[in-house]
Amino acid sequence: MSNSEHQKPTAFVIMPFSEGFDEIYNGFLTETLREAGFEVSRAGEPLHSQNILKDITRGIKNSDLIVADLTDSNPNVLYELGLAHALNKPVILLTQNIEALPFDINSYRTIPYTRDFMKMGEARKSLKDLSIGLLSGEENFGSPVSDFLDQPVEVTFQHPTGGGDSGEAGILDHFANLEDDAERIEKYLISFGSKTEELNQVTRQTTERLESLKNKPDGRSARQERGLVMNLAQKLDGYAKFLSTENDQYTPILNRYRTSWEVILKDLKPHTPEEREQIKSLFNTLITAEGPVEESLSNIRHLTKAVHETPPVERTFNRAQKQAVKQLQRVEGNVEQFASMIARAKETLGEMLGGTN
Repeated sequence: MSNSEHQKPTAFVIMPFSEGFDEIYNGFLTETLREAGFEVSRAGEPLHSQNILKDITRGIKNSDLIVADLTDSNPNVLYELGLAHALNKPVILLTQNIEALPFDINSYRTIPYTRDFMKMGEARKSLKDLSIGLLSGEENFGSPVSDFLDQPVEVTFQHPTGGGDSGEAGILDHFANLEDDAERIEKYLISFGSKTEELNQVTRQTTERLESLKNKPDGRSARQERGLVMNLAQKLDGYAKFLSTENDQYTPILNRYRTSWEVILKDLKPHTPEEREQIKSLFNTLITAEGPVEESLSNIRHLTKAVHETPPVERTFNRAQKQAVKQLQRVEGNVEQFASMIARAKETLGEMLGGTN
């Protein structure tokens, strides 16, 4: 599709037709994408399977940007996302549950959002920034097709100003960002481990004191037991708030880390011995990082499961437990995305080096 100077770029939304998504489309996606400069559309209601498939296929093919809402892993949406990737279209992914993304695609940048319109500010900003970044040429949009079949994502719209050449980051900037953000992610994991160990120590001490109360000769005291549990609940609540702050800070770091990899994987080719050595160095760095990250992810999954399965014992503890599980699931989702990015980058670099394992 070609766009004239006076024609706006187009965005096509693929999302479930279930209850509540009309509100998301009209009150979040349409408003935000129009602010970014796009004409916005989506397929009509699925009254006839052939008509809807035609609308979707043409909508994807003829649009400059695809926005896919992967909430609930709707099979129709996932099928349509596959069409968009096969056509090499730039795609922005959204979800209400970042932890539930299929592993195949969770290395690609995804904007989490909530149905609470009062809390949509960050998601609106991310969507608007990415959409404008497409128009300026400052954002890179990867897909399995562009990553592994060496076919560039099709950007059909040319901004009237000529794109975003001025001030655009170069590959050395992305290498530097990659190093900086890898260090920040490592600090995130170390900080998480340190706070988790502190909580574990308090939990062990509380468990020992509860057992001691049970074995007292003069009998158990529910009031004393509740006091110990409430103290633990306070510590658990503080832990959940700490994780919430860390998770909020982690999201932009992860996004920039992903963007840097997308640029590097697109631009880096082993044309010379020096470039091949550079790729080998990156590949070995990923090999070194992969094991510890997978181990961290396994530990986080076990911890999340253990906290989730702790039986309800007291009101304040139960509330703190729910918040801790929610934030631990966010940590798990974040680290899963990091692990997936490492696996994706490692595979791509390995193919550049001729199938290195």
